[in-house]
Amino acid sequence: GAGREGVDLLVVSPNEGHALTSVIEKAYNAGIPVILLDRKIESDKYTAYVGADNYQLGYEAGLYVAGILKSEGNVVEMHGLATSTADMERHQGFSNALSKYPDIKIVAEGYGAFRTEDAQKEMAKIINDIEHIDLVFAFNDPMALGVSRAYEKYSGKRPYIVGVDAIPDEHGGVSYIQNNVINASLIYPTGGADVIDLAQRILTGQQ
Repeated sequence: GAGREGVDLLVVSPNEGHALTSVIEKAYNAGIPVILLDRKIESDKYTAYVGADNYQLGYEAGLYVAGILKSEGNVVEMHGLATSTADMERHQGFSNALSKYPDIKIVAEGYGAFRTEDAQKEMAKIINDIEHIDLVFAFNDPMALGVSRAYEKYSGKRPYIVGVDAIPDEHGGVSYIQNNVINASLIYPTGGADVIDLAQRILTGQQ
C-alpha cells in the first residue's frame, strides 16, 4: 500500500550526502522503501544502494594515468564537490594507485562543482599558479571540457585531459574525445535499468 503522500518507493541520487540524510531517514522510518542511486548518505537508513564502485574507478584512473605518463609527471585533480561521497572515493582510489609511482606528483587540486564553467575558472587559476602540468584528471566530462576551455586562452601545450562518464551522446565525453577536446574518459555505468528492476522486486515483495 502507499505510504505517506501516496509514495510507494523512493529512488534518490543524493548529490550531497549530508544535505539529504535526514529527509531520507524520515521516509525510511515512515516505512517507505528507499533506493539510493550512485551516491550514498551519511546513514544506513535506506533499503538498497545501486552504484558503480567509485574507489575502483579512481584506482583504474590512477593506473591508466601512470601508463600514459610513463611513471613520471605533474598531475592536477579537478574534483566536483568536497561533500560528494563519489568524489572522496574517486580521489582515494586515484591517489592510492599513484602512491606506487613516486615520480608522479599531484601538484594541485581544484573544485569544479561537476560543472564546465566552474572547472574552467578553477583551472585558469591553477594554470597561473603552476608552470608545468602534464595531465589533468577531471572527475566528470563536463569539468574535463572546462579544463580544456581554460587552455584555449593560453598558447602553451595543453596537458593530457582525462574525464569520467563517457556518455555516448553529442554532449558527452565520447564526442569530446572524437573532437579532440579531451583525450580520454572512463566509462561510468549509470545503473538506471538495475534500479527499476530492483524497485519492481521490492514492490512485489521479492528478495
